[in-house]
Amino acid sequence: ERVTYYTSFGYYKEDGNVCCEDLDSTNGIKINGVKLNGKKNKKAVLKEGDCIKIGLEEFYFKQD
Repeated sequence: ERVTYYTSFGYYKEDGNVCCEDLDSTNGIKINGVKLNGKKNKKAVLKEGDCIKIGLEEFYFKQD
């Protein structure tokens, strides 16, 4: 399975799901308005149409 990491976040497949994980970024990542950061909430399982906000940019998840 392909794992992709950027400076502040990574996304990968886990148990058939696509996950997005904050890698101790400065400002955090928001999934549908919920910030990913800290020890409890560093990872989210993405679902079709989820809004991923990194800095000022917003992306919408679409699974092929």
